[in-house]
Amino acid sequence: MIIMIFFVASFIFSVIMSFYYAIKLRTYLYENHKELWVYITSGPFFGPGCFNSFRSLKFIFGEEDFGETELIKIKKKNIFYQVSMCILIMPSFFSAVRLILKFWCE
Repeated sequence: MIIMIFFVASFIFSVIMSFYYAIKLRTYLYENHKELWVYITSGPFFGPGCFNSFRSLKFIFGEEDFGETELIKIKKKNIFYQVSMCILIMPSFFSAVRLILKFWCE
């Protein structure tokens, strides 16, 4: 039971941290690289300021970092939490279902 709770808590933590670093990356790009921020946050029918996952993922997993250590650090942490979120999604889902069924069927 402790392992199931660990998986669910780890997944929730990874989601929160991934969201936090995505916002931190967008804020950093807005303050330091406005033209790149406009490109990443623009969509086909929307102007800048929206969220375009494909463009942001392409930037996060790409090689472009402008040689700035702060940007490299943000990108690495964002990658770490996104990958850990993807790894933990299935164990945490099955653990949550098992916990719900355990308490519901008692």
